[in-house]
Amino acid sequence: MPLVTSQFIVAHMPKTGGCWLIDFLRRTGAAQFIGPAHSPITWLPESLRASRVSVGALRDPWSWYVSWCCVARPEARFFVGVAPEVA
Repeated sequence: MPLVTSQFIVAHMPKTGGCWLIDFLRRTGAAQFIGPAHSPITWLPESLRASRVSVGALRDPWSWYVSWCCVARPEARFFVGVAPEVA
């Protein structure tokens, strides 16, 4: 969900802390427009993109894939060593 402020656009990539940042900007009143969840910046009109700096969050690739696997496929937890103890 791209978030637009007066000076920049925040691109949100899943599992990189973008929800926290977008929520913070919403609470401070800086957000002018919020697009649909996980939509690309190219979804925004050129007039918005041309006058603002685009920013986003990065994350270590390994931890991103582990996190994505655990959220997208709960059964994958077994394979990354975070499965609950089985009695």
